[in-house]
Amino acid sequence: MNWLYVAQQTSIGPIQAVTLTEPTGPHLLFLHGVTRNHRDWSLILSALAPRFTPWAIDFRGHGQSARSREQYRVLHYIDDAVHIARQLIDRPLVLVGHSLGAMVALATAHRLRDQVQGVIIEDPPFETMGSRITSTMFHSQFVQFREILLAERWGSVSELARQLADVRLQDPTTGQSIRLGDARDEASIRFHASSLAKMDPEALTPIVEGDWLRGFKWIESAQNLDVPVLLLQADPNRGGMLTDADAASLRQQIRDLTVVRFPGVGHQIHTLAREDYLSAIGGFLESLGLDEGPMSNE
Repeated sequence: MNWLYVAQQTSIGPIQAVTLTEPTGPHLLFLHGVTRNHRDWSLILSALAPRFTPWAIDFRGHGQSARSREQYRVLHYIDDAVHIARQLIDRPLVLVGHSLGAMVALATAHRLRDQVQGVIIEDPPFETMGSRITSTMFHSQFVQFREILLAERWGSVSELARQLADVRLQDPTTGQSIRLGDARDEASIRFHASSLAKMDPEALTPIVEGDWLRGFKWIESAQNLDVPVLLLQADPNRGGMLTDADAASLRQQIRDLTVVRFPGVGHQIHTLAREDYLSAIGGFLESLGLDEGPMSNE
């Protein structure tokens, strides 16, 4: 039987959420990275929908969710995820996050211990985007993204894509300065531009100012997790943001941690190595023996 999956969009306060209609199964909540939105998960959601009920949200200031006045630290995005999980889904679920979304997933699991059955975290940046941000190759990229958006000198996604292609970045392999357009194909740049076009530029301010992680105690969140966690680590030599040192810290803190490394694959594992990503998370989800029932009101 061929299924036609139609995205249904709903709103809980200022936050937009998307799910797929048929069939139903264990619930998964997907959390995107900064500068992205729920569409970043489209192919993954479609692949999983025959057996699961996948949800994806737009964090505040991203996609179709409302903008927020100067509230764009990681702590604020955690509030968004907790709100959706409690108010909209209200069933046992697995949290799946990439980058920003991975950090949010850890903390959300810590706050929703009775609801979360497992966590999948893809290349969480942690201190790479916190105390170390100004000394990394990523800082200048976010500065340039913010400048382009604030200047508003683009009137279409195509023009924004052309400006993004000229962003300078450091080649993680050679250390040389190159154009973003020389590191990525045109389709991926255009897709990224379409996401940036729907983003509040001020969401990048805490990042460039090194204030993004203030108040976010990721070690504490990791220490207190009592559910299985799958960590997907990109290759730091290909633009992966999770350092080996921070990955080692996670190993020490999380009681039930499975690590899958992706040599030669950059930060966006779920797009750059989609089949391997689906294989890794599929096996992990099968191992959980997921409960589909509603949450108890007791």
